[in-house]
Amino acid sequence: MMIASDNSSCSETESDADLLEKSVNPQQPLITDEIIGVTVEEVETPKENIEDLTTITNSVSEITSKIIDKEYFITKHQRVNLVRKEEDPEWAILEKNIMSFIESNLKTKMIMKAQQVQLMISVGGDKRVIQTFNEIGQKWKDDSSVETATKINSIINGHFEECHGYEYYIENEIMTKFNLKYCANDDTTKGSIARMVVKKRVNLSKAINRRSETTHGQTIVKKRSVKETKIHGKRRTKIVKGFKTGDRWYDGTGSVATNVKGNTTADKLEFYKLKMEEIKLQYDKEKQKVL
Repeated sequence: MMIASDNSSCSETESDADLLEKSVNPQQPLITDEIIGVTVEEVETPKENIEDLTTITNSVSEITSKIIDKEYFITKHQRVNLVRKEEDPEWAILEKNIMSFIESNLKTKMIMKAQQVQLMISVGGDKRVIQTFNEIGQKWKDDSSVETATKINSIINGHFEECHGYEYYIENEIMTKFNLKYCANDDTTKGSIARMVVKKRVNLSKAINRRSETTHGQTIVKKRSVKETKIHGKRRTKIVKGFKTGDRWYDGTGSVATNVKGNTTADKLEFYKLKMEEIKLQYDKEKQKVL
């Protein structure tokens, strides 16, 4: 089943309540003579009753909003908040429901991106566009070509690079859906729900990459390894939507990034030269121990 393109993927989506409100015609009474079979008489509500009802409604609204701190689920050090988990009986079920919502939301975004970039998979000898999250991983498992790697990079990184602050949009949607509010005096810290969104996206990307472990074994990465940083220095050349797979860096179009250290033959020779010097140094140290 194809998922329709989302032209406003970086904005907050309409809530169920908004959609319900649009579906009801305000001119059409919800109860009619035909439905109940008797005449419905209009009853005027006394003004004092209306005021009492308004007060009650406001009180209920305040009660149903759960106030939490910004480290309620995950601390700023990316650790589960075990203190809140132990002291609040609602923590576990709330965390489970929110994580389920986040996972569904992110997988849908990735599937939509896969369909947008026309990532195809063969099923029964016929090619068709990706329809599930599992098929994204299956495609990467079966095909390590640069073309596929470029599309996979766009799926797991592209949308989220284009939509800066995507985690906050999802967080706001969750806060509304689950009637949650952060402490009013806690404005500077990143919310734990936004952290949960980022963490889940990273884990979903890793899950796709792991599918290749039993086949070609390549991964799609955005950051340089410790070894690369040590050899080429901390300064990194900016690549637009760049990624690395195998031993080369590519830009967002799938073209080899020629301005990146490590991609040219000369760079590779320099790499092995430094590696040999490193081995020789280690050899000399071990030799001294023997002598």
